Amino acid sequence: MRHAAKQLGVAIASVVNLLAPDVVVLGGGLIEAMADYFLDEVREAIEEQAMKPFRKSVEVVAAKLGDDAVVMGAAALAAEHAHERH
Repeated sequence: MRHAAKQLGVAIASVVNLLAPDVVVLGGGLIEAMADYFLDEVREAIEEQAMKPFRKSVEVVAAKLGDDAVVMGAAALAAEHAHERH
């Protein structure tokens, strides 16, 4: 698990270096089951791999919607699409 979290952190660090996001949201069963441990490992890898100006500007958080995220996103997209038609 530690190795997987580190590798994910390295990949996210590359995205941070490229796009400089303010927040990275991680979700899924693994994050729900062991969020603190997994996120700490990811954050550590980002701290090691991301360029210095971006290290403190990005926040890595666990998704709050859990299994409802897909349904909530689909509903929001449908509402937005319906609003655009009128």
